[in-house]
Amino acid sequence: CETDQLVAVSLINMYARCGFIDESQDLLDDLPTRDVISWNILIAGYVNHGYHDQVFNCVKWMQHEGVFASAVTFMYLLKTCTDVGVTWKGMQVHVEIESRYFLEIDISIGSSLVDMYTKCGSISIAERVFGDITFRNVVLWNTLIAGYTEYGQGEEALQCFVEMRLEGISPDAVTFMCGLKACSIIGALGKAQKIHAEIETQGFVERDLAVGNTLVDVYAKCGLLIVAQTIFNRLLVRNIVSWNALIAGYTENGYGEKALELFKKMQLDDILPDAVTYLCILKACASIEGADKAEEIFADAEKHELLNNIFIGSTLVDMYAKCGSLAKGQAVFNNLPLRDVVAWNSLITAFAEYGHGEEALHCLEKMQFEGVSPNAVTFLSCLKACSSIGAIDKGIEMHTQIVREGLHEKYSSIANALVDMYAKC
Repeated sequence: CETDQLVAVSLINMYARCGFIDESQDLLDDLPTRDVISWNILIAGYVNHGYHDQVFNCVKWMQHEGVFASAVTFMYLLKTCTDVGVTWKGMQVHVEIESRYFLEIDISIGSSLVDMYTKCGSISIAERVFGDITFRNVVLWNTLIAGYTEYGQGEEALQCFVEMRLEGISPDAVTFMCGLKACSIIGALGKAQKIHAEIETQGFVERDLAVGNTLVDVYAKCGLLIVAQTIFNRLLVRNIVSWNALIAGYTENGYGEKALELFKKMQLDDILPDAVTYLCILKACASIEGADKAEEIFADAEKHELLNNIFIGSTLVDMYAKCGSLAKGQAVFNNLPLRDVVAWNSLITAFAEYGHGEEALHCLEKMQFEGVSPNAVTFLSCLKACSSIGAIDKGIEMHTQIVREGLHEKYSSIANALVDMYAKC
């Protein structure tokens, strides 16, 4: 009966939301009749819990039973394509959507398409889809602006900001955040301040934590630390993102002591540091040569089981190297579960800087033996090592590889290092 059907669909929804997808699937299989709504509930469960292959299988079975996909189904398919990063599959879904004329009747489908194409890196296709949509709302504009921002196209993002206004659409909190990030990308401080003024008139700083955090981050990155600190102080609630934005600002602008002071205050405020916090604080220790303080932070990171993070490990190696503790840097490096080019570069650069040319070149050999390819930073340090110990044969070998990869044309610093190496040898 109809009541039993409703109860079953409600159970499918509950199990799907809680992650019990197999139970949800079993209940759907037992239904005497399955409509698009019950299928969409199951598909949503698969999407939200990352079972991407099953999403496409569900849609196939649904269509095999003669049930037509709805706008909601297509949105879930596009989200799956976005999560997996399969543009070609998204394009197939796009063709089917256009055959059903959904772009004309459902703006949410249009937003999903623009989102999928931008996140998969196909900005030009996203622009075409956006241009074909007659009615555009703030969500659709935000999707395109966020896409431009994500791929570093700050000018285009800000141009959208202007065009959106010309269409009579008012920005919301998301628009303001994307606009501020776009300003940060291209260093447009004046435009950021204009957006900030508008944010103030709408009371978003105190009302929306994400907007407040973005303002702190933008001003900190632009070096206006007093303004960043003032906005931070005004935030009614502060989360880890708020603290990280300010700590990173002080660290990147050379105020290591202040960054460490904020690190203490953050913990007093019962906010647990994350990987980003430790990265910033280890850099701060390196800038003030605070190896002793770094020992405490190292122990704290170890306690929170964050030393498996390759970025933290590399930063720790770099910090010890900059503080002159090469043995400790080497010990941390040896214990890293994974060693990428950044980790190797930290150690190689340390050896080269402190006159251990042989060790630096030995590291290069081991790194390549482990299947890690050197980059421009590696070659710069290794050429310096060759110069210090007169290893002309190794220098010539590197020169050949540099020319093969075209790095001497791409980076003037590499060309200069080659000249210096030959001159000193």
